[in-house]
Amino acid sequence: MTDTQEIDDVAAEFRRHFDQYYLGVIPRLLNDEGLFLAFLSMLAAVECLAGTYMPDDGTGARFKAFVSAFFPKTYQPHVDHLWKFRNRMVHSFNPAPFMILCHNSRIHLCEADGV
Repeated sequence: MTDTQEIDDVAAEFRRHFDQYYLGVIPRLLNDEGLFLAFLSMLAAVECLAGTYMPDDGTGARFKAFVSAFFPKTYQPHVDHLWKFRNRMVHSFNPAPFMILCHNSRIHLCEADGV
């Protein structure tokens, strides 16, 4: 087996697990009851991908670098706030400085009521 084939096999195995554990489950949580758990799962998914992207960097650095590199450009002004959001959600179920809502995509990344 060549090195390239081995890397491709490892990447395919990673993708199968990622799809099963994150992409296959998160959509089922997108309702009023599962909202916080859905966002925690999405943050864990970003952490998983960021750790694969930059395994030797610290958590904050790789999270911000991953968002900067792979999220749409509209997220760029929010990278530091997204890191704060990640920390507050993981450690205290607090979405500040954002508000999380279900089925309100029209106000995604917009200011509402000072949030």
